[in-house]
Amino acid sequence: AVQNVDFSVIDVCTNELFSFNVEINLEDQTDIVIEPLSYIACYGDIITITPQISGGSGNYSYIWPDQSTQNTLDYNFDISNGAVQNVDFSVIDVCTNELFSSSTIINLIDADQDGICDNQDNCPNDYNPFQEDFNNDQIGDACDGIHVEENLIKINLIKVVDVLGRELNPNTKYKSLLYIYDDGSIRKQFIIK
Repeated sequence: AVQNVDFSVIDVCTNELFSFNVEINLEDQTDIVIEPLSYIACYGDIITITPQISGGSGNYSYIWPDQSTQNTLDYNFDISNGAVQNVDFSVIDVCTNELFSSSTIINLIDADQDGICDNQDNCPNDYNPFQEDFNNDQIGDACDGIHVEENLIKINLIKVVDVLGRELNPNTKYKSLLYIYDDGSIRKQFIIK
């Protein structure tokens, strides 16, 4: 766009008036575009929010919820504010002084809401806050088919000995006996009959 600006200058010594007309070419600026922002977070994460802006003058300032004005915001994801949190902020084009409002969304990554984030959860789609894993296969019992009967492993008695290591009959009376099993376990028993 072109604008003509008329102005006058007075020489204070001669009191003479000089008139001028100046043609000013205004550059067209592209509209400012703020890319939508979305982040994922775990409990207590600090998320650095960095707006992606194009257009306008290229010279921007920011106003964050805490009234700070830096180019980024370190946001503390506090679950007490909900599993999905919006952070509103403003962008100001410094040359035109235009203000643009925007926001970013931060989503908790705990699909089963058991207090363990998905990237650390051994069973991310099933509620298992204690992360039980009986067979230590890194897959939580809540989702790998572990059932109570799997906990009952059949073991076989190898031999019965006394405290001195002498092999005895399992039905020996009035003795402390040690029952040794094929899984490496030992059970101590005192028989009174």
